[in-house]
Amino acid sequence: MLLACLLAGKFALSQSTPKADPGTSYAVQKAAVTPKPAVTILPGSSQNRAELMLKGFKEGSVVLSILNQEEKLMKQEERFLISGEEQLSTMYLLPKGVYYLLVAQNDVKVKQKLLVH
Repeated sequence: MLLACLLAGKFALSQSTPKADPGTSYAVQKAAVTPKPAVTILPGSSQNRAELMLKGFKEGSVVLSILNQEEKLMKQEERFLISGEEQLSTMYLLPKGVYYLLVAQNDVKVKQKLLVH
């Protein structure tokens, strides 16, 4: 079981402080798991506004982009996150239809479908 966990990368071995005996001992440490970035468009978004819940991002700037179905940029704005989990509002004036909301931070990009009604 321990070997399977080690091979799967869920645990890491670290050498502990040597004891009086000549053998080497190891301690098992659980590896830190970083949550995968996600964007949820919250219910209750209106015709010209979207409420977004961001999770798993890092502190710093993110770029919010709204793209049409042909991937043409319709709107873009930069926001600053204080923590990795925040709720944001974005305003737009777009005709009814299907769009995509793209949230980008460095090399991380998360895309969600946005319905404007």
